[in-house]
Amino acid sequence: MDESTISVEEINVEETAHDVITVEEIVHDVINVEKTVPHNGKQITKMAISPKSKYIVTYSQEDKSFVGWSQKQEGPIYDKHASPECYFQSYMDFKVSDKMIIILNKEFIYDMKNEKKVILNNNEPYDVKHDFLSNGDIITYYNHGISIYSSSDNRNWKCKSEHKLNEKNKIFGRVVNDKLLVLMDNIIFIIDLFELSIIPYWKVLIGTYTFQYWKILPHVYFTSIGKRNKY
Repeated sequence: MDESTISVEEINVEETAHDVITVEEIVHDVINVEKTVPHNGKQITKMAISPKSKYIVTYSQEDKSFVGWSQKQEGPIYDKHASPECYFQSYMDFKVSDKMIIILNKEFIYDMKNEKKVILNNNEPYDVKHDFLSNGDIITYYNHGISIYSSSDNRNWKCKSEHKLNEKNKIFGRVVNDKLLVLMDNIIFIIDLFELSIIPYWKVLIGTYTFQYWKILPHVYFTSIGKRNKY
């Protein structure tokens, strides 16, 4: 048997060097954002809503702070601790306007956006109540009168309208949609405050103006009548 020679070719397998892609690790700066807890987590003891429901302000007596809230923005938009100049107790009253201005205890007016405080100079009695109208004016009212204050810069507030009321005892409700509820002689009166605010002051002085109110009688629906100066 012939001897067969098998020739095996030597195959040199060259190593293929692949490009090595070096991925650089990108390190981002880590910013620790500390969440502010409204009123430092203390209990809310009082709150107020603006006439058009644009803002709500809450107050914590324990933390002595005011916090503003908006329906258009998530979370608090303002957090302010009461300073000695804005000393406020939970039994006192405060209101807020649609311009983020609050009035504390009938005399301190505080612009929450610009952190400016002014004092409303008036000679009204201690039991006077106050509120904001939808146009930003301040109304003060008590048993013998109604006054309306306005300001163009939220710093200088001037009385632009003053209306005397009769001597009868009255129970005041709250201001809703620029209207004031008054109970007198078991009759409910609804006074249009916006109308009062635009009456020329000279007509107030000479007593020639009339204004509209609604009177609710027992078992009777609304009746609209006019009245001069006093009702």
